[in-house]
Amino acid sequence: MTKNWKNYSDARFEALQSLSKGEFELLLKEFQPIVEKYFRYHTLQGEPRVLPAKSEAKNSSLMGSDEKLFFILYFLKNNPLQESIGAFFEMSQGKVSQWVKLLLPLLTESLSKLRFVPTQRSEELYRLLESKGEEYIVLQDATVREIERSTDWQVQKEFYDGRHEMGNISRIP
Repeated sequence: MTKNWKNYSDARFEALQSLSKGEFELLLKEFQPIVEKYFRYHTLQGEPRVLPAKSEAKNSSLMGSDEKLFFILYFLKNNPLQESIGAFFEMSQGKVSQWVKLLLPLLTESLSKLRFVPTQRSEELYRLLESKGEEYIVLQDATVREIERSTDWQVQKEFYDGRHEMGNISRIP
């Protein structure tokens, strides 16, 4: 099904994995050599190869670095059930699990080389900014998240931003 991702319209391509085709190609330039080097010396299961591989296995469920990158970006953007992504990419749930486990660190390495370092922990971000200073541009993706709603009216007033219909979603300070 996804073997024709290059034929997707620009809008559909971006909707499926968040990057424009140009951004995807830029990331692919870093991702491809990392993936090729990994598979030259390791199997999908992470085992070292006895002899380095000369080319990719013809029966690979994700053929080519571009297909692997599209897969992991699709997975991260949509966060689907592994059974669902397996149906989309025509593979078993177990194979999806193997690919995700293997490709996430390779994607992180690629992003690091491009100086796009993702983090979800404020402590890590603080350390990164302290150590790198003005070398980095920081892009923040912030989401309103649920917090336990206090029974104290003054505390509720302080944290509730009034934009949400649901009473248990509040602005985090």
